[in-house]
Amino acid sequence: MIKLPAETKTFIQSNESDLFGNIAVTRNITFDKKGYLRLSYSVRSALSSAQDADFDEVASFVRSQDHGYLAVTHDQLFNIDEDKILGVLPVQNSDTDVPSGDLQSDAIFSGGLLVVTQDSDVDYYSPTPNTWTDTNITLTATVGSQHVVENFVSLASVAIADVNTVKLYPSPLTATPTLSVTLTILADFYITGIAYFNQNLYIATMNRFGGHAFLYVWNGYGASAQSAYEVDSNIIFDVCVHQDSIVCFTGKGQLLRFNGSGFTQLDALPVFYSDIVISDETNVSMYHNCLKSNGDILYINVSTDANVQKLTNQADGIWCYDSALGFMYHRYALSNSLVSIQSIALASVDTSTNQITVTSAPITGTEVIFNAVSATSPAPLVDGKRYFTIKVDATHIKLALTKTLAVAGTAIDITSQSDGTTSLVFFPNTDFGQSLASSRSVAILPIERDIRYPQYGTDLLYGGSAYNSALSSIYYLGTVTGAVENRGYFITPKIFSQNVTDTFNLVTLKFSKFLSDTDKILIKYRTVDDRRDVIDTTTWLATWASTTTFTTTQVDFADAIVGDEVEFLQGGGSGMVAHITAISLDAGTYTVTIDEAYDYYTAGDKARFVFRNWKKWKTITYGDDNAEQGFISENLGEIGKFIQFKIELRGVQTQIEELSVDNKYHLPAQR
Repeated sequence: MIKLPAETKTFIQSNESDLFGNIAVTRNITFDKKGYLRLSYSVRSALSSAQDADFDEVASFVRSQDHGYLAVTHDQLFNIDEDKILGVLPVQNSDTDVPSGDLQSDAIFSGGLLVVTQDSDVDYYSPTPNTWTDTNITLTATVGSQHVVENFVSLASVAIADVNTVKLYPSPLTATPTLSVTLTILADFYITGIAYFNQNLYIATMNRFGGHAFLYVWNGYGASAQSAYEVDSNIIFDVCVHQDSIVCFTGKGQLLRFNGSGFTQLDALPVFYSDIVISDETNVSMYHNCLKSNGDILYINVSTDANVQKLTNQADGIWCYDSALGFMYHRYALSNSLVSIQSIALASVDTSTNQITVTSAPITGTEVIFNAVSATSPAPLVDGKRYFTIKVDATHIKLALTKTLAVAGTAIDITSQSDGTTSLVFFPNTDFGQSLASSRSVAILPIERDIRYPQYGTDLLYGGSAYNSALSSIYYLGTVTGAVENRGYFITPKIFSQNVTDTFNLVTLKFSKFLSDTDKILIKYRTVDDRRDVIDTTTWLATWASTTTFTTTQVDFADAIVGDEVEFLQGGGSGMVAHITAISLDAGTYTVTIDEAYDYYTAGDKARFVFRNWKKWKTITYGDDNAEQGFISENLGEIGKFIQFKIELRGVQTQIEELSVDNKYHLPAQR
């Protein structure tokens, strides 16, 4: 009998290979509740460049009393509601003399002022009297150079990076500040990040010519650093303070802790153990503010866009290192799924038909949160509660308590109207997170304040890029919510036979009680490795032909068979995992039918995908006998030299307790 996890109830993910630990691969998973493996919250976007042409990649987030959260993008600044991130549309900052943002921008409060760097200058915002001031500081607009800004607390100064220099100015800034001192490092390097710790600045760099990068240490006195420490990569993407130490994240995927005389590896992404790198000096895929600490957890916003060779076991998005666990895992795949906020006027609710008039009705089954704003709720609707849409026509909907009731057309009986304007926040599942980002990875910010409305955003803010269903790159700003459905999975290591081959008999999966009809667990296995661990994203193109069929000319698809798994990695239906029910070939084009529907299909939708040889074994759904008892224990009876499981989780925080496998030898070793 093999148990995962063992009696210690400690999950361990090894990113080195699928022979170690008790978890080999994660996607949209958390280990926040000790001893449990849980589906992460759902990632949703609040704003995109498709909605606002002035919105671009987010260079920095900062909390501001006057602006809620402020997003400094590579174009303009945007205000984000601090209580209802997904419930109130972010808007472009319209302050008088507000600066624009840029690729190199950063933002920080220093001396009571909000300091924002741009491509060639520095501005600051004063909360009293709510004004922006342009300083006479000039910066160099060099692509690849980051204008990082950091407080040098012990010297009461603000440090500003510019190409290969760091300039110190007394804090708070003035319109014409006096330069205190300038640190200059070798011109071979660009500065990529700065962190203050124990009376020193720790300065991350990129080697412009492809050699190794260095972490510089400077005490703020004199034009030279006190020391420099080499890393085995051309770039340190970012540096931050985590639990009383300095931590760096490198271009090879290593997470390194500075120990005072060098580096100790905390962990590394799977890419570190491959022949692929995340970035090189000619194509940088990650920028400063991509590494942030929050308690035991380090968040890393990962993009592998710089390389067309992709690992199928390393999704882009938010990876975490948990100091209490000691390993890195994938927590959030960034999403193309934009919320839709629609105001509902008093007269828009018809109690005689239970219909609500909306601007644009989403498809039946779409999750929606009722937001009373400052009005009373129409009875029996509850402010902040999740419901499901029943589409009547293009501008009318009804609401249901569950997805099952929505599909059946069973609506809530609305018995009264509100006394004012309310809103509905729709959460269309156009994807369940993109495994492959479409551009650079940019800023994140942990949410550390008290969360009044977690259904509208919690845990962190993110900026990123993803492909829409036409495979056009779109920039996004968003957060996560525990109120709506998500999908993710974990893969076990290979469980090897005791002899040459074993019969893998009784399989038992224990899990926590399902909470809604969107909760589901799918158990899959394989006894042969297809070794399809790397794909080239210039190929593997699927064109959707209907909700359940797609076409592809991918030559490797000749190896696919009915029953194989298809995972959509990028574009329309990303995050969706289904199994092949039929394949036909005509003049080099495969038409593939799958057993699950891409509900948001429109003609012309495209995606990147990969097929793997996972066999679907059992599906556990809300209300069935296995779901009610909280476990499944049945005979599998597969023979092989190993067995490996892939467990897909759907719903809201679907939670695994234990997986056990009873194996008995089938073919003993020959003597």
